Amino acid sequence: ITVPSSYTGSAHRIIVQSGGKLIVQSGAKLRVLNEIINENTDPSSVVFESNSDFIQIFNPTSTIYNSGKVTVQRTTNPMDKYGYTYWGSPVTGQNTITGTPLYPGANAAYRWNTNPGGSDPDGLIGWVQHNGEMIPGQGYILRAPQNLSPWNQQIGGVWQKAPVTAKFIGVPNNGDCTVDIVPSATGLIPHYNAKMTYMSNPYPATIHIDKFLSQYGEGIALSGNARIIPTVYFWTHATTPILNATGGYTYPTADFASYT
Repeated sequence: ITVPSSYTGSAHRIIVQSGGKLIVQSGAKLRVLNEIINENTDPSSVVFESNSDFIQIFNPTSTIYNSGKVTVQRTTNPMDKYGYTYWGSPVTGQNTITGTPLYPGANAAYRWNTNPGGSDPDGLIGWVQHNGEMIPGQGYILRAPQNLSPWNQQIGGVWQKAPVTAKFIGVPNNGDCTVDIVPSATGLIPHYNAKMTYMSNPYPATIHIDKFLSQYGEGIALSGNARIIPTVYFWTHATTPILNATGGYTYPTADFASYT
């Protein structure tokens, strides 16, 4: 069964029997009241293409267990070999690099560490390498493929850009997702060493950002005078990274769009 891109529909539950196949094309929206069960051992038998939505109506009074692995695709904006993209896993069981990597050629993956220690009262934060399983709700950053075409090619001294399609293979997430928010000792004052929590969308569907910010945004006290600031940032990848003094590359702050 192929769900076309123009389709918006709903179902009580979905069972893909052995030998069956379900493809949800980009732009399609599929709402399910209960679980999805894939009886095939091949996760490519159920594919949710990039920009498709698989929405499960969560009832907190009941427990809905999805079973069987599926493939959820997500495609980035074009980026060159030194470009990075933020990721979050809509399934359980997907690794960044080890085992079955998120995409061919993936060789640099990191997560945001909020408290590795240090003399700063907020702790010395930073990116730390993370090659294993992606935890639902946690955010990660991965570099573009280094040794594959066209990312490893230059024309006129400029590294070529291309989109990267990631394949998240696992059981689709549903229900509540808990992410620990680490409060900052400096409250609302933003600075490099402020404790930030890097979260991600843990579902194979878009989320309503206004409802998310309204429910979890400013006004929720943590400890002391800390609170969650209801602003989200989008990495546009519109600006070419700048070579810095250490030999690495830095993106200007103007490359991030914000929404409050």
